Amino acid sequence: MIGTYHKTLARDEKSGFTYFLFCVKGNLPQANDGVVTCYGKIHFVSEHIPLSLTGSFRGTMFYFSDYSPYGDTETLLHYFISEMPEKEKKAVCQLTGDDLFGFCRTSGAEKALGQALYSFEDGGTHAKTLVNGIRSMMENKEIFSLFSYLGISYPLFERVSKAHIPLSRLKRNPFLPEYGLPVLESEKIMAYYHPDGSPYDPMRIKGYILDALLLFRDQGDTCCTFPMLCKAVKKRTQASMYPEAVLTPSLLFSVLKQMDGKCYLHTENGQMLIFLQKIWDQESSIASHAARLEASKTELIPTVDLSSIEKRNGFSYNQGQREAFQLLRSTGIKLVVGPPGSGKTALLNGLEMAYKDAFPDETIVSLATTGAAAQVIKKSTGRDAETIHKCLGLRPMGQRTFSAKDINHPIEARFIIVDEVSMLDMETCAALLPAIKSGALLLLVGDADQLQSVSYGDILSDFIASGLFEVYRLTEVMRQTGTIYQNARKIRKGDEKLIASSDFRIYRYHDADAAIQQMFKEMGNKKESLVLSPVKGGELGVYHLNKLLQDKTQTPVLRYGDTIYRQGDRIIMTETNYQKGYFNGDMGEIIERKDDRLFVRFEQGQTFCLDRDDYPKMMLAYAVTVHKSQGSEQKDIHVLLPATPCNMLTRRLLYTAVTRAKEKVVIYYIDDALSFAIGNTAERKRMTYTTVALKNGFAWKK
Repeated sequence: MIGTYHKTLARDEKSGFTYFLFCVKGNLPQANDGVVTCYGKIHFVSEHIPLSLTGSFRGTMFYFSDYSPYGDTETLLHYFISEMPEKEKKAVCQLTGDDLFGFCRTSGAEKALGQALYSFEDGGTHAKTLVNGIRSMMENKEIFSLFSYLGISYPLFERVSKAHIPLSRLKRNPFLPEYGLPVLESEKIMAYYHPDGSPYDPMRIKGYILDALLLFRDQGDTCCTFPMLCKAVKKRTQASMYPEAVLTPSLLFSVLKQMDGKCYLHTENGQMLIFLQKIWDQESSIASHAARLEASKTELIPTVDLSSIEKRNGFSYNQGQREAFQLLRSTGIKLVVGPPGSGKTALLNGLEMAYKDAFPDETIVSLATTGAAAQVIKKSTGRDAETIHKCLGLRPMGQRTFSAKDINHPIEARFIIVDEVSMLDMETCAALLPAIKSGALLLLVGDADQLQSVSYGDILSDFIASGLFEVYRLTEVMRQTGTIYQNARKIRKGDEKLIASSDFRIYRYHDADAAIQQMFKEMGNKKESLVLSPVKGGELGVYHLNKLLQDKTQTPVLRYGDTIYRQGDRIIMTETNYQKGYFNGDMGEIIERKDDRLFVRFEQGQTFCLDRDDYPKMMLAYAVTVHKSQGSEQKDIHVLLPATPCNMLTRRLLYTAVTRAKEKVVIYYIDDALSFAIGNTAERKRMTYTTVALKNGFAWKK
């Protein structure tokens, strides 16, 4: 059946299966005014694109198993260039022989068509549009058919398509883990195009090495040792198409040395460390610019009139806060750490007052690691705050991220405050430090007991551990108005005797169903509640909880796999998109869907227009993992703790969960999960080089 794609009726954006209307060419008894309803798997196509569908009718519905781009030259010309003059159309037909597809496959097609259309206005542009458009159409279909045949999922096809990876690249070397194509799927492509290929082919080995390094990165590490790499590759290859082909350490090392530009090998104290080149560059940049900022220290405010500030504020500072005012004596990098309620906000307000007293005409820049954290700062202090990403103007270009601010175009301020630094990842820190001008004061504020950043690195802990910067610790909890802060302190100290009260309730169960039933009884307004879990899967994991918590009476607006998104749903973004302006962990509410676009109002008050590129990067957020909740606050927090897996139940995780609440915490735990979490400090430590790099960088500067 041939014709043109007319309109999408319903589509699963995860699988590609679509109901759509199709304008058929010719007369068909099943057509209604020339239109047929079709169903099948198809990659995203624009309306009016000419197609040929292979399948059969069941009643008036056409079920297709395959499709291909179709069209005589006139139809294709109308699709790509609707306003092309008749004489120009004739020139195209004369050159292509009414086989535009075949012509565009030939080398030199664009040049030949450009010459044929030279005398026409915009002829060169039309030639480029036609040849590139048809080649892209054919290549997308070929890759789609290949992935479908090999059983590679539709989202991976979308990823490859959006990265504009040509089929020739996949044929030559399909190992592209840096673009999100798993090595096990890459092997299928290699076997298809190179059936006699060797499992010891260097391109395959390089793919597994990159895959292992990306796995460590996703676990939060910035590097690994060679034995760690060998172990990770061995485990991965055991599930491959060639489990019997052992990649020995000597073979891995031989190939590793050929990967300049992708990997960096560094020896420290006789031990070889392996980095992705991008991460090594970031480690080096952080160390270099931290040393620069410390080397350019100047005197700032020798003496602060604390009594005047206390008088204007109407309260007195405690000893820890008073000592922290010493950080204003000079510029450089300084850190303030303390738990919730320890007076960090009051201290920052006082520091700003002291700075403004000394330099009334200067600007103070307040930054946060996430949009949610910036919003919290605005609400609690009244200070204008924005995300680091927005301030720096970060934007992706290929596999790199570029910043509008750097050492030559720094942030125009001499006092920069960054809050919620426990969530500061390495990539963001590596972009921030070059944008701080020499002679400035960079104040990093955070809670060292909270979870580390979602992305790789352990910036706050590593900066403290280096011993190179002034660190002021606020230990006295000032905010004792509720049980939440008392229990947070108990958890931090490992005290299992939590205090139960109206604003801190604790329930123990032996099965998940009972815990979930109690959660629904306790929960009031869903918009003022947030459910937290340490895990994604299982009965008490966020995937299952979100299905239970979603209001099924609201209007469906989007289907993505098993998830049907509805109007009014709360969602969370799981990745960052600098161009769109949202960040990993940002939460929002679905307002409506218009055409193929979803309008979402985020907590910062901004409304963003999301499209199919964004759908894989979002999920329902009635329940989120504790990691994803960092930087956000909610009136009521409901924490569900399963008995397993034990490694996810840690003191730091529970502490982070409890401190997200503004008014009430309810904990529902299975068996001994609560006491286990409070007593468990055996967290997997991230492997980073930052502390050593900082020390080496400072030694080099000296």
